[in-house]
Amino acid sequence: MKWLAIFAFMLIDLSAFSQSGELDSTNKTHGLFQLEFNTNAIYLGRKDSLPTPYLSPTIGYYHKSGAFIEGSLSYLTRSSDARVDGGSLRAGYDFSVGNFTGEAAAEKNFYNSNSTNVKSEIKASLSFMADYDFGPIEATLQPVLNFGSKNDFVLQCGLDHEFDFDNNNFTATPTAILNAGTKNFYKNYIGEILIKNNRKNVTVNTTIQSANSVNILDYELSLPLIYKYHQFAFGLSPTYCIAKNPIVVQATITRPSGTTYKTVTENVSNTFFLTLNAAIKF
Repeated sequence: MKWLAIFAFMLIDLSAFSQSGELDSTNKTHGLFQLEFNTNAIYLGRKDSLPTPYLSPTIGYYHKSGAFIEGSLSYLTRSSDARVDGGSLRAGYDFSVGNFTGEAAAEKNFYNSNSTNVKSEIKASLSFMADYDFGPIEATLQPVLNFGSKNDFVLQCGLDHEFDFDNNNFTATPTAILNAGTKNFYKNYIGEILIKNNRKNVTVNTTIQSANSVNILDYELSLPLIYKYHQFAFGLSPTYCIAKNPIVVQATITRPSGTTYKTVTENVSNTFFLTLNAAIKF
């Protein structure tokens, strides 16, 4: 392994157990440790040809002002190539005014040189989340700017409703999300796959067709379940992902024997995956 990542990306935001008050009704300065298992790493409906299960320990510090910093490791648990596969360091600010809550955050991503995570092209990102509680339903809008060899814009739109049980100790939140955006992030992933498929002494240059056009990339339906007990919280989130608009890649493959050209159309398919969490607040 040439390089070990420092911290990891998580599909269920750690702040769901902290700043939102899942563990405590007050927002005091505190720390949080979480362990998460994700059965498959999916990003905007995209995934590797093999399941990519991650075990991710994460630690976060949350100041009562709303400022926070989080970091975690992502360990690939696939038996054929188990390793620390990537990570992230994330910092930002949470705030709320009446029924409106918001978050501004910056994230730095790291990946193992052998990673086949479809997000491995993304080196850093800036995001802003705006959430308004209308009563029967909450609406969320989150624009994200991803930085890589070429930048991407992603817009996430979500609707959810939280059901509370057992004096608010147990919550179930049916959620529907639409993700739209540009597609430059897929360039590095498909290039690495083509290199591996063609073995050694091969150079691959890839171009994403209409990479900078904004398209719907996936719909996600999920049911996050959270149970809290004093300073502990446990989460389970089943998610069904419906991928849309296959990405078309034009590749130039250079071998010692010559150059060939290939057009690859992404084989999209719907995916069901689970995310499990356990967290402790301190």
